[in-house]
Amino acid sequence: MGGLPEPATPPIAKVAGRTCAGCGCSIAWDVTACPHCGRDCRFVSHQITRSVRMGTGMKVLLFLASFFIPILGLIAGAYLYAYRKEDDYKRVGKICILISLVALALLLVCSLFWAGSPIDWSGDGNQAIRL
Repeated sequence: MGGLPEPATPPIAKVAGRTCAGCGCSIAWDVTACPHCGRDCRFVSHQITRSVRMGTGMKVLLFLASFFIPILGLIAGAYLYAYRKEDDYKRVGKICILISLVALALLLVCSLFWAGSPIDWSGDGNQAIRL
């Protein structure tokens, strides 16, 4: 009657279906190809693949074995890097190889300086060979 007019509400848009990824037109849910551009609009079900990862305990065991038994680390690292397809295993294999090489280098340095090397490393310029 003499009151305020009711506010006009915009009509709710009726969603006809989905939008084509090719042309952006609205298409029904049950179509397999867009009627406007012909693009394939079927849903591809992406299977959830389980990521194969190495456990933390196994990594620690391999890293310690690589340091204390470098030959074992080289063999295990080469196997993991060459024959396993998973990225996590390949990364662990590379780290095992690196740890083994560092352990071998430390072993070499220790054997030269502290294990009674026949060369006198005193630094006085005379590198006499001890017998």
